[in-house]
Amino acid sequence: MLAELLALRLVGEYEVVAGRHGLAHEVTSVVVGTSLRQLDELPAGCLPLFPRERLAVEEVSADVALRVAHRRGLPGLVVERTTNALPEITGRLADRFGMPLVLVDRLDAHTAVAAVDRHLRGPRLAGLRMVDSMLTRLRQVPDSADGLLSAVRAAAGVPAAMVDGRGVTIAGDAATVDPATRSELVKRLPTGGPAAPVTLFGDGHTLICHPATVADGLPANLWLVARLPLAGRGMVESVGRVLALGAWAYTAWIATKSLDGEREARYRAVVLADVVEYADGIAPGTSERATALGWRLSGWHVGIHLNIDQAVGPGVRPTSLIAGLERVLRDNDLPHDLIQRPGGWATWHTRDAEPEPEEIDRLARRLGHALRTFRDDHPGVLVAGGLGGGHDGAEGIGASLHEARQASLLARARGGSGAVETFGSMSVDRLLSGWQRSEPLLRATSSLLAPLREVDPGGDLVRTLMVYLDHESSATATANVLNVHRNTVLQRLERIRGLLPLDLSQPNDRLVAHLAARAVADEDA
Repeated sequence: MLAELLALRLVGEYEVVAGRHGLAHEVTSVVVGTSLRQLDELPAGCLPLFPRERLAVEEVSADVALRVAHRRGLPGLVVERTTNALPEITGRLADRFGMPLVLVDRLDAHTAVAAVDRHLRGPRLAGLRMVDSMLTRLRQVPDSADGLLSAVRAAAGVPAAMVDGRGVTIAGDAATVDPATRSELVKRLPTGGPAAPVTLFGDGHTLICHPATVADGLPANLWLVARLPLAGRGMVESVGRVLALGAWAYTAWIATKSLDGEREARYRAVVLADVVEYADGIAPGTSERATALGWRLSGWHVGIHLNIDQAVGPGVRPTSLIAGLERVLRDNDLPHDLIQRPGGWATWHTRDAEPEPEEIDRLARRLGHALRTFRDDHPGVLVAGGLGGGHDGAEGIGASLHEARQASLLARARGGSGAVETFGSMSVDRLLSGWQRSEPLLRATSSLLAPLREVDPGGDLVRTLMVYLDHESSATATANVLNVHRNTVLQRLERIRGLLPLDLSQPNDRLVAHLAARAVADEDA
């Protein structure tokens, strides 16, 4: 590419005075320019370098040379500068043809031809050296994105970064993709279907992008990007091969890391299940595995259970959710090695002495702050937490985790995402209140009491039912509370019995009707 030869100063100090749009033209060979007749015999892609005595840009012969070069498919004209100014008509002609007109101070045509010729013959060898350097560096697989990008920079000698599909830099040199280039890059990156390498030619630079996928034909979330001056095909292909090697090494590393993480997570879940199930007689092997994991079985334990609704986070992988949770827990000085359990994820806090209620409350406040931070960072993902009471010994881990799960269900029903409850605060009123606010119950009660609400939008029938059951099925007490005549209550009850598919003389039906009326009344309030 002509721009690459100029950027490398292979022809000396230069100025592109016209035809800049053609700087991406490929250069395949180079000669010392001698005459207009010679131009008409040069093959496409050949770049002529004219000493001033062979071609002067202020003369009409320069216009003829531009026309011939355009017709022959030459990449541009390099001419030694004279003291005279470039005629305006000549500049307009070069711009119209997209034919770069390059003026060079004190052009040594023969030396420049030799330098350009070496460069044109060299990209293949230079590319092989890049690839060999990258392979050497990958003998020790990088253990991070930054480590990989360091290898790319060292092998290719250009800035490199990792970006996501929005063009945001995840790792590496932030200046690789500048704000002015990002929007154009995002337009070029495939948004669906198989990902393929992308080359973007900008103003004075080239971006080479390679997808990081575990196999060909898959969509890409991450891209390796290298930035270099406007470059020719040989340079682009060489750097592209380095990026391809880097993408292969990176995806192999993250796949191995993911498998190791999943294997460890399953192992930890199995060990915890053994500790919980056989707490009164833990086998020596289980104690050894727990010790290897860094778990302390003795002491006083406070269980933590997190209830996560992953279904409301479309496109969010569970592994990324758990990693985010562990991060906010660690930032809030809480136990952060989460283990999958029935109904959610668990961990526990251990100390030497029995924890006071105030200490558990402090843990709950820190957990609440962590979950609210997580909630704000992950809109649409619901998470609630529960803490168990303090329990002693290995059997105390399972006991406190069981309590923590119950508390987390109450937190979810009462407060929604980010809420936290402690098992010690679970009074009967709080349990009923939490249950009455739960979405499944609200849906069921809305359907059950729909006949009453359809014939009585004002809600007198539902209120009468609730007060009647609140006062042990006493029509007189109900009339006093509602400030109506007892006969009015009896008439309403008769209508209620006729509309509901329930028998209020049966304890189970009475309980269902009572809870349903409470839930509907609470929802209306």
